[in-house]
Amino acid sequence: MWAIYLVIVELSGDADRKRLDYMMEKWEGLLKLRKLCSGVFIVAGSSADVIKFFDDLLSRFSGDKVEIFKLSEPDISLEPLTLEALYEVTHLTGDVWSVIDFIMAKLKGALISSVGTSRTYRVKGRPGEVEVSFSLYERDGRRLVKVEVRGYGKAVPSVFNKISNELSYVGVVKHE
Repeated sequence: MWAIYLVIVELSGDADRKRLDYMMEKWEGLLKLRKLCSGVFIVAGSSADVIKFFDDLLSRFSGDKVEIFKLSEPDISLEPLTLEALYEVTHLTGDVWSVIDFIMAKLKGALISSVGTSRTYRVKGRPGEVEVSFSLYERDGRRLVKVEVRGYGKAVPSVFNKISNELSYVGVVKHE
């Protein structure tokens, strides 16, 4: 079992930074080291190797300049929020994709996959990041667009409402 620690070393100059970088290079083969920023890094490895690493670290930097925090996996499991709607369209498939492309460009969405009659975009904004999927298909002679917005927090309803508003401007009717 691996132990994981967050380490903060107060560096007082370039010499301290170089000393820490050299030390991390020395231990790179035995431990998993991930530098977050100058003087802040994550150490993961067997307990015995981590103890030896901390002994080496404290021999190079005084104890009042080093803070060590044990990390663990979170006890919570968050499921993404998904909002979806089905819209009926009267436009041709190419026109529908043009409208969707326009909406996604307006929301600064990046196309991440396109398979058959489905496309998935990633939208990043101030409230957060979401994935938006559009699927076009026909049922009972009607052309339908399924919109699915998936993510966390306030970003999901925010993006979902923007897409719904934009689709309403082009005459798309929500299908129940």
